[in-house]
Amino acid sequence: MIYNFSLSFGIIFAFVTILAVRKHKLHFFYAFLWLILVAIIIFIPLTVKFWDRFAHIMGIDYGPSFIFLCAILFLIIYIYYLTITITKITDRTTRLTQEIGLLKLYIKEDKTYLDQ
Repeated sequence: MIYNFSLSFGIIFAFVTILAVRKHKLHFFYAFLWLILVAIIIFIPLTVKFWDRFAHIMGIDYGPSFIFLCAILFLIIYIYYLTITITKITDRTTRLTQEIGLLKLYIKEDKTYLDQ
């Protein structure tokens, strides 16, 4: 039952992601990352025995806990990437705000010079 749910969720989420790209609500690069995640969500239930064996080789007795570990590590890396992106955007916003302020001051000074 959980495998069917995972497959259904993956297909629906892929459809929603593609619609978001078509409506320009999501940039293609981020959509590509989400579609990779969807592929993983669809792929994992189809290969449960492989993941159980791989987890056992890694020294983990319970296969699903290995999958959760991988998911948590992926989320930590993705959150770190988003934090870097937010920092860049914040720096750009600050710089643009300062430039706008300087341009407004320049225009104001230029107007007062022309009015004289």
